[in-house]
Amino acid sequence: KILSKMAAGREERRRTSYRSESQHEEEEEEMDYDEEMPNFSDSEDYVDEVDDNELMGDWLKRKPKASDGIDNVIVVDNIPEVGTDRLEKLKKVIQRLYGKFGKLVNEMYPMDGETTKGYMFLEYTDSTHAAEAVKMTNGYKLDKQHTFAVNLFSDFERYKNIADEWEEPAIRPFEDKGNLQHWLLNKDCYDQFSCIYDAGEKTAIFLNSVEPHKVEERARWTETYVRWSPQGTYLATFHQKGIALWVGKSFEQYQRFSHQGVQLIDFSPCERYLVSFSPIPDKESADPQQIII
Repeated sequence: KILSKMAAGREERRRTSYRSESQHEEEEEEMDYDEEMPNFSDSEDYVDEVDDNELMGDWLKRKPKASDGIDNVIVVDNIPEVGTDRLEKLKKVIQRLYGKFGKLVNEMYPMDGETTKGYMFLEYTDSTHAAEAVKMTNGYKLDKQHTFAVNLFSDFERYKNIADEWEEPAIRPFEDKGNLQHWLLNKDCYDQFSCIYDAGEKTAIFLNSVEPHKVEERARWTETYVRWSPQGTYLATFHQKGIALWVGKSFEQYQRFSHQGVQLIDFSPCERYLVSFSPIPDKESADPQQIII
């Protein structure tokens, strides 16, 4: 009985295989191989309007530049001239001072025989760390005889290429924005207030009278909310790429401040300074700034 069942099983598998082959042959006969395949090639007059910046914008920003590596190096001048017996102590002082700005990958102390020459080179892993070190330690007083003069290594090339003849910079024409505190001239001393409505689509400025009067209305004026400066001179609107300030009777754009993902701002009481905060790090920057003044 077992042998009979095995034989019957083999016979059934042969029939199934034969049916599959026959069905496959019929499908091949039905296919028309003479049908012309579509042409995927571009026409001769086709112009590709998409450039590499659109396709690989993020990657091209990471493309190595000629200045990479040079901008990571700073030159510290007017360091103590010491012999080899005191060099290790000097190195520890320098590392403690400059190590807080970023990771140091190279240190070079040029020697004149057995004595340092009074300047040195430091290399950071990132150019932003080097720039911060220059900003914070240029003019640093180590002791009574030694005040540091610190520069980026790339600055020497820039200073070397200064033109012999000074060219006077073009003076920007004055733009009269009108009276930036015009509302104070209102005979009834009415103030103004802002209102965002229609699910954030519209922003309007109203006169705070007995019956509020609409002064200005714009669609998509801000992406989140608006804020007045302490004295009411500026109206700040928030956008993904930064802050915009609006002034005057017709609320003309006065200034823009770039800060990716900004969510909070604060003005100084005299309205001379603006601080912006973003909790979202800028992925395109190696050292994203969360607070900008």
